[in-house]
Amino acid sequence: MSIKTLDILEHLKKLTLLETADLVKKIELTFGFDASFKTFAEVKRSLIAPPELFLNNQQPPEPSETISKTEFDVVLDKLPADRTIATIRQKIAITKIVRSLTGLGFKEVKELVKSAESAPRVVLSAVDGDTVEDIKQQFEAVGATVFLK
Repeated sequence: MSIKTLDILEHLKKLTLLETADLVKKIELTFGFDASFKTFAEVKRSLIAPPELFLNNQQPPEPSETISKTEFDVVLDKLPADRTIATIRQKIAITKIVRSLTGLGFKEVKELVKSAESAPRVVLSAVDGDTVEDIKQQFEAVGATVFLK
């Protein structure tokens, strides 16, 4: 650090609590920002809202109003665990689709599809909004239930 920075730091160490609070207020006014603690939701909204809103103590709009979702997760809903021929054929078709979409090996895809028997599983993450409907139709064509997050 430079000598100037070290000197400022030493002066800050000697300030009382009231003097520090007054200094923070003056820095906020001088540089036009709010140094108060913010929750994650407030920080997220501030990233999508123009800074002028905060200078006038206005509330930014909710994120759902300003951003439309463009990426989705494709979730394979719970599959039946029975061992009928129809169910086995359905799982084979689902395995082929998952393997072609993800590029995973057969063993990994088989484990993923098998784990979907007990709970929903994310098959693909951050899929573009244009292709997500085509993927959903592929799964529905073989009888799988898929939803988007």
